[in-house]
Order: sequence, then structure tokens, then C-alpha cells
Amino acid sequence: GRGREGDEEGGFEYGNKLAFKRCRVSVPERLPEGKGETLAQFEAQARVQYRKGEGVAGQAWARGAGEMHWQDLHSIPDDDDSLAEDPRMLSAKALFDLVVALPLPDARDAFASGVRASSSGDVRGVLVMYRNGNSHGLRPNENVRQLSERKTFTSLLSKGREVVSSALLLEDMRPAWRSTLGKPQLKDDEEEAAAERQDDGPKASLRSIAEIKSAAGSYLQRWRGKRVPVLTGHGLEFAALAFLGVLVSLAALAQVDLLLRKHTSWRDDTLFALVASFGALAMMLFASPTSPLVQPRSVIGGHLIAVPAAIALDYLVADQYLGFFPQWLAVALIPGLAVVAMCLSGLIHPPAVACAIIYLEGGPEVKNARWMFLAVPVLLDSILMLCLALLINNASRTRQYPLYW
Repeated sequence: GRGREGDEEGGFEYGNKLAFKRCRVSVPERLPEGKGETLAQFEAQARVQYRKGEGVAGQAWARGAGEMHWQDLHSIPDDDDSLAEDPRMLSAKALFDLVVALPLPDARDAFASGVRASSSGDVRGVLVMYRNGNSHGLRPNENVRQLSERKTFTSLLSKGREVVSSALLLEDMRPAWRSTLGKPQLKDDEEEAAAERQDDGPKASLRSIAEIKSAAGSYLQRWRGKRVPVLTGHGLEFAALAFLGVLVSLAALAQVDLLLRKHTSWRDDTLFALVASFGALAMMLFASPTSPLVQPRSVIGGHLIAVPAAIALDYLVADQYLGFFPQWLAVALIPGLAVVAMCLSGLIHPPAVACAIIYLEGGPEVKNARWMFLAVPVLLDSILMLCLALLINNASRTRQYPLYW
């Protein structure tokens, strides 16, 4: 659940981290050899905290109340970015085959308005459940599809979500009940504490210095990183398919680029297709196809955010138009604004930011294209790369692309 933080009116708001409140594991009496130590490590990692978008719990939080986040653990490569974000996932992969995370809605508003808790917008916490099953022999995410389509099972999960949300609401209300019952005494204690603070100036200063040192130490401590296992490389089959995907996709872009330069023209220049940022996209599509950064909505949406912003700002930079905005500031401003928009929309795609910089720093061939640059090469290349990723990634039984549209 999300921790509580006091507000100015004496109530509380939820914090910006998820922390495990309880961890309960039901296992058979005899575990397979080597599983006992892994299970102990999994339970010991229950103190891990997650920010929005981090790990399974954070991704479910980002999706919002009312959604269910399913994950086939066996389909996640050992060096996937999600394992680095969630140190429990390596242990979970060895113990379980499936995880479903249910965002728990904030039941306070639902309680006040009389609606069902599952329709409330804010997320109070996340209920994470793992299944100890056997999905070997199935295509990646096939067991997810089978379970998510069972209406009785999903209905049971929804009911459980409502029960846990109500329990959390009662737990949050408990301190308020105690405060109400003991209000006169608490008021006297607060007056005494205020009087002590007035007579304790030097000591208060020392406490402030100690708090600053503690905050600085905590900040520097985070530089050490999390204590998670170092991710290992993939096998030869994975590397070979990644090589094939990058080779075929970039060769296709180069061929399209050649044809466009020979047979098209636009404002006294030829159209083109080969842009450096799509080399990074090719690597991500075939070397890390499970990353949220390269799912179709992020690829298309990220480019639709960053590139139009760069083209629009260039009218303030280019000498043939207004020409009063400095080039060096534009190159820094557009990526910053694009990152803000991507974070707010959930359409994060790093190559799109690189593509925007390429346009701002481009020569006459690039700048003369203006808004055509968004259609050709950006959207044309994006669609071509996604089509090739669908064909090549899904040719392997150990891969599935995309995870979602």
C-alpha cells in the first residue's frame, strides 16, 4: 500500500511509494530441491518499495484502478529491464509462472459518495498474487490469455479487490477514531509540547542540523544502487534472432531510402527514409522486445509528441522565419518538453527524442521537408519497423511481440 502523509487540514494524503504491508505464501510441504532458499529470499524481499511505473506493482499502479495487470513470468528474459526495477522478479521467476496485480482504488471517495470502490479513480495500493503452476510448452502469455478470459475467475478477483480496499479504508480510519476518542487529552499534550519548543531554541537548532545530516546521508546512500543480482546475457538463439531483426529492418530502411531519393522530390529536394535514431529503435525492438518503451503505442505516440514539437519550434529558430530563438536552447528545450509530455501520457520512447534533435540540428535536406518530415521518414519508418518486429519476433516460440497495443 501507499504510505500516509499528513496534510495541512489534519487529514492525510497517500505517499509516492508502494511498500509491502503483508506477504503470505502458501506452499506444499515438500518443495523441489533448491526452491526453499529461493522462497526465503522472495519473502525477505517484501520490504522493497516501488514508485509509480516500477516493477509489477508500480506498473499496475500506473494503469489505474479498475485494471488488472497480468504478467507471464516465463516469457520475461533474464536481462529484461523489469527485473532490474523489481528485485523480487528474479526470485518470482524461479518459483511461479504467473502474476496478476490488482490496483486497489481509494475507497474514501467511494465511501462518501456511495458508489462501488472499484469505480474510484485514485489508487490506494496494489494486491499482487502469484501462481505456482506449470506453463511449459505453451506460447508466451498463453496462460495469461486463458485465465484472463475466464469470467468467473476475473469476477472473483474483482470481489477480492473490493474487500481488500474496504479493509484498507477501515485501517486508515482507525487513527482518526482514536484521535477523536482522546481529543481533549491530545489537545493538552500539544499545548505542553508547544510551550517546550518555545523554551528549547538551541536544542531545536541542533535537531535541525541532525535532520539535515540524516537527509544528506540518506540521499548519498541511494547512490549505491539496489542490491539486486547482476543480469546475465541471453543465449545464442536470442542473439542470433536479434542480429537478424536489426539486419533486416535497417536493410529495408536503407532500400526504401534509396528508392525515395531516386523517384521522389519535395521542395527542390528528395524525400529520404534513413534516420539515425531508427538504428536505436531497431536494437530495442529485437534485443529488448518486452520493454514498455518499444510497444507500438509508445513508438508511434512518442514520435507524434516529440517531432511535431521540434518542427513547430524551428519556426522560431530558422532565419527564413522569425529567427529570434537561440538554436542551442531549442536543442535542450524540446527534449525536456517532450519528456514531460511522454511521462504524463505514458508514451515514453527515447528514440523519438533523438529524432527531434536530429531535425533541429539537420541540414537543408532535413529542414526543407518541414511537416513532411513527420510523415516521411518518421511515421513511414515507424510503421515499417513495427511490421518487421511483428514478423521476426513472433517467429520464435520464446518471444511474443507486442505485449500490448
